[in-house]
Amino acid sequence: MKNNKIKVLQIFNRYLEYGGEEGSVSRIAESLRKVVDVKTYEFETSEILTTNLGKWKMPFLMQKNRAVLLDLRALQEKENFDVWQIHNVFPGLSVAVYELAAELQVPVIQYLHNYRFGCAKATYFRDGEACMKCRPNAFMPAVLHRCWRNSVPATLSMVAAIKRFWSAGGIDNIKGFIALSDSQKKAHVDMGFPEERIHVLQHYLDCGEVKECIPPASGDVLFIGRLTEEKGVELLLRSWARVDAKGRKLRIVGKGDMLGHLKQLVMDNNIADVIFEGFVAKERHHRLWSRASFFVAPSIWNEPFGMVILEAWQRSRPILATKLGSFPELITDGVDGWLAAANVEDFSAAMQRALDSADKYEEMAKQGFSELKTNFREDKWLDKWHEILGKI
Repeated sequence: MKNNKIKVLQIFNRYLEYGGEEGSVSRIAESLRKVVDVKTYEFETSEILTTNLGKWKMPFLMQKNRAVLLDLRALQEKENFDVWQIHNVFPGLSVAVYELAAELQVPVIQYLHNYRFGCAKATYFRDGEACMKCRPNAFMPAVLHRCWRNSVPATLSMVAAIKRFWSAGGIDNIKGFIALSDSQKKAHVDMGFPEERIHVLQHYLDCGEVKECIPPASGDVLFIGRLTEEKGVELLLRSWARVDAKGRKLRIVGKGDMLGHLKQLVMDNNIADVIFEGFVAKERHHRLWSRASFFVAPSIWNEPFGMVILEAWQRSRPILATKLGSFPELITDGVDGWLAAANVEDFSAAMQRALDSADKYEEMAKQGFSELKTNFREDKWLDKWHEILGKI
């Protein structure tokens, strides 16, 4: 159902490093083009940082980037978009984008990919555990702990931008919010967002021509992701050290600032059968999945949505994950995966249970694949998005 009357402008400030959010923004645009007219306005933080005095200009541009506002004003006058779908304005696009939308009387849909409006770091995670000490009217803990870029000046700049969003009525300029899970919606309600304007729209992942395949009974245990603290790879390694893997391998795929620490942890504790694969291009992942019995998602922060869960189901693999964030909304323990508390004792026990469940892999994989095909399809996502658009 092509509707040329609906014109959508997606607005996104790209990050210094490519991540899952950026991938989802591209995927969303590609899907929406099947039913509405979509353009994407993107901005890169590096455009500021690489200019003369860029680092010193950034705090002011986070408040109001006049060049960006002029671009958006001209684009709106030319294209007359019906709605702006904003994914991220931090840091370079500036929070004044919301004020411009109100001035131009353009309805805004805000995609909630993280927890930025209540947390300078956007993760509600600090020093190895969940942290929700900051609130829209109280960001002093973030400043004290240098939560953004490990810098007091940088954190103060981010806090000032977030406070402008709240004090300048940014929240009132947004007609609808899209949360990725019920847990993320609850976090934003607790933050002060109006519950009736938050709509839950989970990501999708079409199977296409992908076919079910049986996981090997004694295959690898696979982790793919960034090697950062919140991803819980240290929890994974300490749990792996306590199980009887019977010679099976734990393959860790990815890169990040924790790599050196994790390798040292393996050496210092003589943890056997761990293979660090480093970065592996997406097109070469098939080899890794074909060897894997199940996937692990040991995150120790509240993931807004576990895209890795859908990717594992697409590959017909059950998942062992923590009971945090969106994971319990996706995984049914003992049916299409396993759930465990984010501590070594509970996670290692669940891992041992998973390692000893070779006779259940095929059925659990079928359950996950079926769940993906039934509930996480692109057409269902598009119908729900249209429903949200109608409400605003």
